[in-house]
Parts: sequence; C-alpha cells; structure tokens
Amino acid sequence: MMATWKRTTLMACLVGLLSACGGDSGSRDFTSSTVGSTSGMVTQNGYLVVLTSSGQVRSYDLAAPDKPALIDTLALNSVETLSVEGSDLILVGARSGSYILKIDADGLLSQLSFARHARSCDPAIASDDLMYVTVRAGNTCGDEGEDRLLIYDTSSEDDTWLLGVLPLPQPQGLALSGSVLYICTGDGLQEVDVSNPLRPQTGTLYSNLSCNDLIVQDNDVVLTGDAAIILATLDQLATPSAQIQTGQ
Repeated sequence: MMATWKRTTLMACLVGLLSACGGDSGSRDFTSSTVGSTSGMVTQNGYLVVLTSSGQVRSYDLAAPDKPALIDTLALNSVETLSVEGSDLILVGARSGSYILKIDADGLLSQLSFARHARSCDPAIASDDLMYVTVRAGNTCGDEGEDRLLIYDTSSEDDTWLLGVLPLPQPQGLALSGSVLYICTGDGLQEVDVSNPLRPQTGTLYSNLSCNDLIVQDNDVVLTGDAAIILATLDQLATPSAQIQTGQ
C-alpha cells in the first residue's frame, strides 16, 4: 500500500510540474489538478490536499507554493486514493467505501456523504452527479465482495444511490472521456460505455496495455504500471506512441 501511495503521489507531482512548465512561469493555476484516480495528492479550490500514511486528509494553503501551510486535517478510515470533482469537491476512496468531501474557500474540509461497499481497494472519480468506483478483493484489499465497477448517483450532497454494477477482472484506476470509461483491469485496459449508468456495457479490451492507473486529458492518455509509463492517444490506443521503462 505504501509503495503504491508513493508512486502515485510522485506521478501527481510530475504531472503538476509538466503543467507548470507549459504556461507562464510567473502565474500558476491551483484551482484543481488533473491526476490519476489512485493519486495521494491533488489540488482543489486553490489548496493542496494530501493523504497521509496514517489515514488523514490534510489541506494546505498554496499562497507561497514553496512553503505550503497546513490549514485543516480530517481523520477518515482506511483511506487510499484522492480525486477531484467540480470546483470544490474531493473524492476519497477507502477500503470500506467512498467519501465525498468539500473544501471551502478557506481551505476547511467537511464530509458530505459516504457510499459504503464491501471491504475492497477503491479508486473513485466523478462527473456530472455520477461517481464511478472500482472495487477489487484479494491480497491487502480484503476478501469481501466481487471485482466490479460501481456507479452512484451523487446529485444529493447528503446521500448517494447505487445505480449500476458491472463485473470486471481486478479493476483498478479509471478515467472518463465523454460517455466512455477507461479502466485498468487484470486483463488490460478496458473500455466501458456508461451512456446509460443503469446498464454499463464493456467495449474494446486493449490486452497489450497493462496498467494500474491512467490519466486522460483531451485526446492524450498516460498509463502507469509496475514496470512502465505508457503514452498514447484515445484514437490510437492499440499502438502507443511511447513507453518508458521504470522497473518494478
């Protein structure tokens, strides 16, 4: 678990640095971050939000980016992943469910709702009042339940409702482009049509793409795995443009 947290946190830092290099070095946009669904660090509403090894969620003021100042700490149970939604929401994947948090204009954290599921590993992302969660059992993730994609209605800040379920082999990180989810599974990168959230349908499986997590931004795709970082585009997933070997 700690190795995964360090790897995904490092990836978040790398993406942040690359984004900063692409713009004016005199100005930085910390509104929200584009990172993978298994990240341990994001930026949201102008603040840095970090998972700690002890299971805390912490927010930091980035007014001085080289010296982040701790603003708030929220203790949750068995937290594993962070992702952002909208302008002020943070999704926290945990082994027993998914938390939806809000970070206000002062950097203070509050819990809005919690979607419980069987004890499993749990990356989560959201878009347009829908939350997409992959859960997998076995090893350090627990032995309860089955490997599957869960889709929740999050239109109410006070509660969530389970809409759709799709069995998948050892699903992990996921990303959304339009009405298609791209999910790293034990068999490779799986496309899932979620245009009808009540009945998600599997599409193309790219068995040549082994990954734990991915980032999709416009047409560009970055996939991270135990042995490599793969660069590709959505229209040419079968033939990646580059592969960077990283070792185990």
